Amino acid sequence: MTHPVVRGETLSSIGAKYGKSYQELARINGIRPPYNIREGQTLRIDNEPPSNPKVTIRIVNPFYWAITELECKVTYNGVTHTSTTDGDGYLPSITTQHKQDKIIIEAKRWVGGYKKIAEVNLGNEPKVVPIISPWHTVTELLQLDRPNHNTRPTTPPDVAPTNTPTTRLPNGPTQTEIDALIAKLHGNMLITKEMVKAVAPGKERDENLMYYLNFYADKYEVNTKLRVAHFLAQCAHESGGFKKIAEGTPYDVASAKSTWSTHASEIDHLPTEKKWFKRNNHMVQLDSPKQPDLFNTVYKNQDGNDPHHVGDGYMYRGRGYIQITGKNKYKDFTTEHNNHNPHEPRDFLTNPDLVSTNIAYAVESAFWYWRKRGTHVADINIVADQGASDDDVLKVGSNVNGWLPINQDKYDSLTSSKKAKYLRIQENRWLEIPIGHDDRLRKFHAIKALLNLH
Repeated sequence: MTHPVVRGETLSSIGAKYGKSYQELARINGIRPPYNIREGQTLRIDNEPPSNPKVTIRIVNPFYWAITELECKVTYNGVTHTSTTDGDGYLPSITTQHKQDKIIIEAKRWVGGYKKIAEVNLGNEPKVVPIISPWHTVTELLQLDRPNHNTRPTTPPDVAPTNTPTTRLPNGPTQTEIDALIAKLHGNMLITKEMVKAVAPGKERDENLMYYLNFYADKYEVNTKLRVAHFLAQCAHESGGFKKIAEGTPYDVASAKSTWSTHASEIDHLPTEKKWFKRNNHMVQLDSPKQPDLFNTVYKNQDGNDPHHVGDGYMYRGRGYIQITGKNKYKDFTTEHNNHNPHEPRDFLTNPDLVSTNIAYAVESAFWYWRKRGTHVADINIVADQGASDDDVLKVGSNVNGWLPINQDKYDSLTSSKKAKYLRIQENRWLEIPIGHDDRLRKFHAIKALLNLH
């Protein structure tokens, strides 16, 4: 017995019609939390699967970009059918004779004829079976229904001729670039969706982010589990879970003075405006220093910002997934990028917003900073390689955002409240805890557990 879903129905309401719980219907149909169903979907009411299950095959690469115009042979019921994937990577739907039918998928290579990329027994329940092909593509087999396209790109960007340099656009890489990276890494991604999910849940579905993280991790040799774990934890903190690409979150006056304590007296005299802030689970209106006045004040005469040009502080505020800040950093990043990409020159000094409006540069700037501009040890890989202890996370975080050590005599002279801001790193040496250290530590612990680091 089956039931076609109509608008407004839920598993609970359908189950009530047939004397079944929503949990039982979910189990029979292979539906997992949050138990979403769609109008037009056909649900089984009894435990017997259909005798002729419908199967849809979609072929995509590891970033879930569709592989289009791929000629395939699909063998089932003892018959071989030849067809080509459409613009979304789908082959025509097929209907098998029995629930245990074996389906064999072969794809046509440019040379050497067809190559088998998948062999699957359907089993009893609707399911998704990801299969990595010899060319590092993925075949998805879904019974009964096509997947929801809302969470994945349905078509790849335009493919540029292989002999023509392709400018990176905000909407992501070209298929040619994706294929080149997959081939270079032999399908073994340095940064997986599970790793990103551990530090920034939800962002693992950002296919452009996943591509550029892997592209630049390879290029900048952030290429061990330890390096990747430290890098992702720090970037996820600096960018609010890979969501904030430009510094600009409003500060109330007290928070601004705490963050830039050396400029506290100047902040007191800045013009303010009322803004809403969440405090103790309540929304309250507080005075907030106006922009660009705040950044022009706290970043003036720092890292190459011209003290006689009042707009430098705001113009060269933090951008990218590690928040590069200061005129000199944008100048040096421009040099580094252009040296490695002569076909794609950029001037981030003149147009720093490129770092926050183009995901490729937002990611690249973070890797560049990681390898070139650590605040104490320029190459943060060296610090990351030391280990996975909490002290190691402290040292890495301090290299990302403010290495401020003091000796024992200086520490002894501090008040109790100021001593609480330091942690001992050597017998007579203390290090100021970087802003957001607890969050950096939580994120690192999450990916540390995933990767079983010690």
